[in-house]
Amino acid sequence: MEGYWQIITRIAELIIALAAATAVLFAWKSTKETRKASLAQILMQITDAYSSPEMLAGMLRLHSFKERFQENFGGVFAQLRENNYKDIKEIDEARRRYSHHFYKIWLLFDRGLVNKKFVKKVATHGQVDFLLETIEPLEKAIDPDYDHSTFDFFREIYPEES
Repeated sequence: MEGYWQIITRIAELIIALAAATAVLFAWKSTKETRKASLAQILMQITDAYSSPEMLAGMLRLHSFKERFQENFGGVFAQLRENNYKDIKEIDEARRRYSHHFYKIWLLFDRGLVNKKFVKKVATHGQVDFLLETIEPLEKAIDPDYDHSTFDFFREIYPEES
């Protein structure tokens, strides 16, 4: 009879272990699905922000300003920003909007929430070119000690073609 109870106990232990393993499997699967849903939400927020009318209008302003002042656009921007802000306010707001958009993407990567593959999906080569060729010179013009982190990261993501 003692052997019978040992077998019953072992079977019960096995059933409990299987139930625990099943619970862990379902919890893992649920966590994975929650992460996917969270990433989808982040993706939608990022793409919605970039495709907003404000972002487009700002990029057009920035592009026009850069074309108008050519190589000296950063210096003109810094001078106007310091001496006559009302004339440059919309361009400065556009600079901040674009810069902060890419800072948020970098921050997601830096905190380990997304990988480089995700970043390349939400930040195309052309978008990064605009960041590096238009926004970074403005940042540098208004603060020579600006934080390079975002710019360096995106420069690494899309290195210049040799």
